[in-house]
Amino acid sequence: MVEINITLFVQMMHFLVMWKFLDRFFFQDVVKVIQREQAQLKRLDRAIETERTALHALQEAQQKAWQRFRKKFGKAAPQVEAVPDLSYSAVLCPVKTGIDKEHKQQLIKETKALVVKRVLDND
Repeated sequence: MVEINITLFVQMMHFLVMWKFLDRFFFQDVVKVIQREQAQLKRLDRAIETERTALHALQEAQQKAWQRFRKKFGKAAPQVEAVPDLSYSAVLCPVKTGIDKEHKQQLIKETKALVVKRVLDND
């Protein structure tokens, strides 16, 4: 059984003194460091969210600009009919070629893409 004597009171005093000492010099500093780190993480989260919002807005603006460009380019592009079965150098040396319609359409698409790319790169 537990005897109540002076040793028990001395141990209680040591416990309380140690508790106060650790609380004053150790626990408070640890809590402050943890709070500082949590505040820094919150600031970083807010900064990330701000950047994410700015990026989303920029992507929307670029998409709208691209759509406007497509409309302008579609309206301003001349409707030119290709000379049937002539090679690219038809002006210099008109030569008949054996290009089928599918291959011809593919070449037209690639040429349009190249023109659009060069127009965008120059601006």
